[in-house]
Amino acid sequence: MFLVFSFLNSCSAEEEDEAPPTSIIQTPAPETPAPETPAPTQYTLTITAGDGGSVSSEGGTYDEGTEVTITATPSEGYEFVGWEGSDSVEASLTVTLGANTTIQALFQKTVFVSRAPVYSNLNNTVGVILRNKFFPNKNYAFNEYNLIYHDVAKNDYYGPSDVSAIHFDYNKDGYLDFASVIISNNLNGSKLLLVDDLYGSSRVDNMFISDDNLKSIDYHHRPISRLGDFNNDGNIDIMMGGSNSHNGYDSSGNLLYGENKSFEIYFFQDDGSFTIREVTPSTSVHDYDTGDIDNDGDIDIIFVTYRQDSYLTNHKSGYPYIYLNDGQGNFTELNSIEKFNGLNEITGNKSDNESVIYNLATRLFDIDNDGNLDLLFGGGGYKDVEGQFTPKPSIYWGKENLNFDLNNPTELLPHEEFLVEIQNSYEINKGLAIYGFSYFDYNNDGNQDVLVIGTENNYGNTYLLFRNNGDRTFTDVTKQKIPQYSNSTNEGGAYAYNVYVNDLDNDGDFDLIPDFPFSDYGFDGYYLENTGGQFIRRELD
Repeated sequence: MFLVFSFLNSCSAEEEDEAPPTSIIQTPAPETPAPETPAPTQYTLTITAGDGGSVSSEGGTYDEGTEVTITATPSEGYEFVGWEGSDSVEASLTVTLGANTTIQALFQKTVFVSRAPVYSNLNNTVGVILRNKFFPNKNYAFNEYNLIYHDVAKNDYYGPSDVSAIHFDYNKDGYLDFASVIISNNLNGSKLLLVDDLYGSSRVDNMFISDDNLKSIDYHHRPISRLGDFNNDGNIDIMMGGSNSHNGYDSSGNLLYGENKSFEIYFFQDDGSFTIREVTPSTSVHDYDTGDIDNDGDIDIIFVTYRQDSYLTNHKSGYPYIYLNDGQGNFTELNSIEKFNGLNEITGNKSDNESVIYNLATRLFDIDNDGNLDLLFGGGGYKDVEGQFTPKPSIYWGKENLNFDLNNPTELLPHEEFLVEIQNSYEINKGLAIYGFSYFDYNNDGNQDVLVIGTENNYGNTYLLFRNNGDRTFTDVTKQKIPQYSNSTNEGGAYAYNVYVNDLDNDGDFDLIPDFPFSDYGFDGYYLENTGGQFIRRELD
């Protein structure tokens, strides 16, 4: 018993000595969670637009450091002037958010600044030059700016015309206004349309059938407007020259558009009120001009009558007249024989009525800068009308004694080959009708060059450019300077009596813009862009 026990006990001890050590598995300590990222700081950006424009964003809430770009856009008739809340004067502004921010775009009404050439004080008295001064620096059309009015009761339309419509600033607030006699399509009379601030947001349209003294506004064919302060009271007035005989007579010998009318002046006050005064006997013209002809500080009138009735005693038909202003808007007729040398030697006879001079354009401008206004005439240019004195585009040089020599003009003649081309291109006895002149120094030599504005059968325009040589001679530079000088292929019945000289594209030189509401005739129109002294036709949008 004892032995067995010892054996067994000995085996157990050996087994215990050889047993593997006990494994200890250590549980890792839990990881410490990463700290949470704090929420970004945010700021509010508030963006507004003042009167006269809009902004590209209203703002919102943004993280700190966010860049936000805002663009300010002015409404028509306004300009961007800056930001309230920023020193920037650029229309595009980038804001980096670092605090709550409020930004407002600031606008102001656009004060009109003329882009016309700066002419002499004497030339600035000329009606056509003042018309050019107030060109609105943009293409415009009557229908685009709602200047055509529908009389629903009479199913009639009243609208302006290119020769009647005029821009000016009657109330001297710095913003362009508009005026025109508007004529009934059905010959139901006329009204004066006066629009305050035509291109701004505060536009007000006024319609008048009479002046403050109830003198009626009565035209049946478009009158021709000229600007000037005719009574020297500091306000710009409008002269209207009637053209009721423009389209001649009916089969019974009556004027198609009613009796001839006197020249009238619409004397304006700052508040838009006006009175009308007749300043000549009844007459009719195709063109005329105003300016300080006698250099006494007031604005006079010069014209050639057009298609007068044969029995009319007030004025002869096709006859030149000068009316001098006394400074208060009262006019006195001068003796034409004394003031137009050679007039008594001119005879003519048109088929429908006696006419001394067949003239379509009458303009004033001091071309030679001698301090006297010169006279420009243009009839059926470059072809003589049988039995009729028809002046080619001509300059009659002004003199201190207020006398124009009809026997000694300076004619603006194309070079010989071009002259033959023109003569062969247009109808016999019609020729190139001369409707107007414009003046500008295209080559910057200090001399005013002359643009002749013509039309063939009232179908588009032809332009002729003459370089002023500074010695009362001129050189035709038409083909070198105006490659597309004839614009009669795609204008339909659209043709201009005047061409504005204006820096239309605002690039520092003067472009040429026909004075015609082209889009009213179904197309956008064009202008002649000055490209280094050459004038290239560009289509208008």
